[in-house]
Amino acid sequence: MQRSIVIKSALLAFIFFIWVHAAELQTVGFCRSNPDKYRSRSTFLSLVDSIPQHNSGILNSAGVPDDTIFGVLIESKYGIDLKESASIRFEIDDGIHFAYKRDLSSDTMRVVEVIDEDPDQTLIWVVYDRSLESLLPPLYFPDKVVRITVHAVDTRQNSLFPRQFRFKIEPASSPDVEFDRLPDYDFMDSDQLIAETPYDAGMEILSGELEGAKIIYSSKEPLTPGFGPSDEIEALNLADSQGIGAPLNLIPHTVFHTPVKILIPFPDGTDISSMDIFYYNGIEWLAACDIDGNVLPGGKGWMVPGSRVNHPEASPPLVEIQVYHFSAAQGGVVVVSSGSTEDDENTNQNGTVAVVKCFIDTAAYEARPAFGLQAFLWVIGVMGLLLLVLRYLFSKMGWILF
Repeated sequence: MQRSIVIKSALLAFIFFIWVHAAELQTVGFCRSNPDKYRSRSTFLSLVDSIPQHNSGILNSAGVPDDTIFGVLIESKYGIDLKESASIRFEIDDGIHFAYKRDLSSDTMRVVEVIDEDPDQTLIWVVYDRSLESLLPPLYFPDKVVRITVHAVDTRQNSLFPRQFRFKIEPASSPDVEFDRLPDYDFMDSDQLIAETPYDAGMEILSGELEGAKIIYSSKEPLTPGFGPSDEIEALNLADSQGIGAPLNLIPHTVFHTPVKILIPFPDGTDISSMDIFYYNGIEWLAACDIDGNVLPGGKGWMVPGSRVNHPEASPPLVEIQVYHFSAAQGGVVVVSSGSTEDDENTNQNGTVAVVKCFIDTAAYEARPAFGLQAFLWVIGVMGLLLLVLRYLFSKMGWILF
């Protein structure tokens, strides 16, 4: 009797082991720097990036303002039916009120499509604007941890493994102090803009290290782009890269309906044709664009492919790019010319290696395909085969399995 109980327990434990590992095959980790690395693992849906980054203000000193949006960059192999409101859902816990849900039918949710260099992939930013809530305060509460869980399903009913993002709102500060830290800038005249395009507004920094920096945008944007405090962003600090000029802090940290043009200044005499562009995601610097204008994995979803334009004739010389959302940008060069690294590498034509760091592993996960008939039959088949083998072996020993 006791022997039969032991055998049954061992069999159930083995079945549970098989079940758990079958589920693990459907959920894999994701590296921000190399999304194609896991393409062979049935990647149907994945989270590529987020605003703010996961654990901002909790495990690091990144400041998250009380008016922040929350956005996730979702990549889908088969596309997402944006007409189906429940295809993307957020569960929001602001640390004060009861948790609430928002989907694509809500006025506080919006979708911005991103141009992807891979035509077989659908890439979208999904954004939640707390400021548009009609029955809740438009701002998050200072010093509170906000938790938002993301759910998504594609057109073939493959579901994204639910992922919770956390970030802490920074303490309240005086608006006057923030204003004093802004660079000296002014709005651009209409004759400096191209009237027949959506880019009908702009601003320019007039003095200092960033003199000549420009932001050109559509006046129809609900949130006006602007320059942030110059001392708020630490300069490019990757061990294998050297920053040229000063970092350009851009606010607000939101996703725009129309990509915004930014013109990054370099010191006079700089050969901008040999300059890479780096992007600060709120936690770390990432290589975003190489000297030929190719978007590197670190700039995916941030920079518009093919948008780089060099302006060596300007004084100071400028590199123009278009971006989907704001954080900070800086020009620089990679100083590593050889050697191996565990991070993703992208080699420029000049022989330097653009090293792209991995996106925070805890902030993004691959999709989990819907558990369909094929997977169910696979599990049942393995269990049945195991049962037959065990019964045969035990019968040879004169034991009764069941």
